[in-house]
Amino acid sequence: MAGNDTTLASVGKPVAAGALYYAPIETTVPVDATTALPETFIKLGYCSDDGLESGFDDEKTEINAWGGDLVISVRKSRKETQKFTLLQTLDIDVQKFLMGDANVTGTADAFAVKHNNIDNPRVVWVAEIAMTGGRVRRIVVGQGQVSELESVKYSDGDAVGHGVTLACFPDSDGNTAVEYTAKIVVPTP
Repeated sequence: MAGNDTTLASVGKPVAAGALYYAPIETTVPVDATTALPETFIKLGYCSDDGLESGFDDEKTEINAWGGDLVISVRKSRKETQKFTLLQTLDIDVQKFLMGDANVTGTADAFAVKHNNIDNPRVVWVAEIAMTGGRVRRIVVGQGQVSELESVKYSDGDAVGHGVTLACFPDSDGNTAVEYTAKIVVPTP
């Protein structure tokens, strides 16, 4: 597929049913872009229009030769994250994702959220993205953990949102995430 092909360029939008999901760490990890997620996956609802940002932070050691030429570049560490802002702040499932099940008590209509120093558990995390040209992409993080929460701002005219950084840990094969892309086949009536 070398060469220029405009049909292979894309934008990414959330799929109509919702884009972000999580499940307990013992949940079977999806292995393709189109198989329905098991019922154990919980939708995280609306995400801000900033969308999803997948990022990498590589730290390298560079060794130069006498005279200044770069001769060796060695990766010391690599960190992958997923960043997004959740808008359904009044959803008990969103609060459980943000703060951990143990810190949220009550029902969907009335709940309490404890703020403390207890780490969130690791989870299986999935993003489902509608791509251009009838394709879908599923990003699967087999071991993810909320590692950073942005400040929450309450003000007139602005939606309350929870900015999240999800740290991606290596699975048993050393993968911090796997992206699956597939063309959707629509059956003819």
